[in-house]
Amino acid sequence: MGKRGAQRVRTMVCWAVAASAGLVPGASGAFRSNDDLAAPASSSELHANQRPPGAGPLPAVDEEQAQSDPTLTLDQINGYRLSSGDPARSPEKRVMRVLADGDRMKADQFFYIGEAYAKRWSYYDHRERTMNQKVLAAPPAEKPALEQERRTLAAQAQKWFFEASKAYSAATSAAKLSQYERADEVLVRFGSLLAAGKQDEQARELYLRVIKDYPKSERIPEAHLLLAELSFDRGDMDSALGLYEKVEPFPPSRFYAFAVYKQGWCHLKSGRHNAALETFVKVVRITQNTLRQAAVVTPLDRAALHALGKESKKDIVKAYAYVGAPEKARVFFDDIGGDDAPKMMRALSARYRRQGKLDAAKLLEEQSGR
Repeated sequence: MGKRGAQRVRTMVCWAVAASAGLVPGASGAFRSNDDLAAPASSSELHANQRPPGAGPLPAVDEEQAQSDPTLTLDQINGYRLSSGDPARSPEKRVMRVLADGDRMKADQFFYIGEAYAKRWSYYDHRERTMNQKVLAAPPAEKPALEQERRTLAAQAQKWFFEASKAYSAATSAAKLSQYERADEVLVRFGSLLAAGKQDEQARELYLRVIKDYPKSERIPEAHLLLAELSFDRGDMDSALGLYEKVEPFPPSRFYAFAVYKQGWCHLKSGRHNAALETFVKVVRITQNTLRQAAVVTPLDRAALHALGKESKKDIVKAYAYVGAPEKARVFFDDIGGDDAPKMMRALSARYRRQGKLDAAKLLEEQSGR
């Protein structure tokens, strides 16, 4: 058999392997083909911010509702960056060149495809949500054209979500995944994608698999944290609180500080305002103490800890408005807030006014010299 013949055989074998994993459009597999992507079976298959074409833009965000939820996300803590997507690049070509490399290729190369497609999904998802805001703000005459562009972006985001899912699924199903040095990362990243698509139970199984099969993995605290996030997002604060607490035994890091931060939010949403206040103060202390240990703090950890400290000071104000004494606010904020104390005083005064506590608001304004 000549070179061309051998290459053709390898290509056919590669196609068969990829098809069995569900990576070839139209081939059978756990996920649907490209032709099916325009009509998902249910909205639960989509990302929380994604709608099928024709569903219309998201409603405007209610300011009071936004104030009742944490503004800092785990993705921000992890420092994830949006990708350009670069639709011209084709990761499948690289895979086809090495697919005949034996068992080693299965997890490694399908993970590579999944990462590439997940970046494309992130790119189009971000652009679609940005376009959604433009639709909401546009004059009536401009809305139809912008809405059509939003639908196109949403369709692209949906397409790459499913393509990434198929690739990650193939990687996690690889025969020798346990021998792959990044197996725990594959499971976490696939779980995160599924969680973004509201496939919570499947995501939960992958996180639990990390904890069970890779007990020495550095991603154990992240897996516990992601499990807690699933409970938090569905409103089960008691379950989420217990799962966030499981991150505490691990060395101080951005994950530990974020877990404590979300414990504060579990207390706040459950009406335990004293506990919430104490927890947010604890986060500020954790971030301050950890940042002083320059030798053990990475640049990513440093950025995340700064963000957590800043947000926790805002959330201290939320809790203090329910249980704190107005006359003691200035001393308390000077101690915990440092240079941010004046901002915290103004924020608390505004909250008191929204709550109808006009005397308390006036007292704070007098203390601030306004």
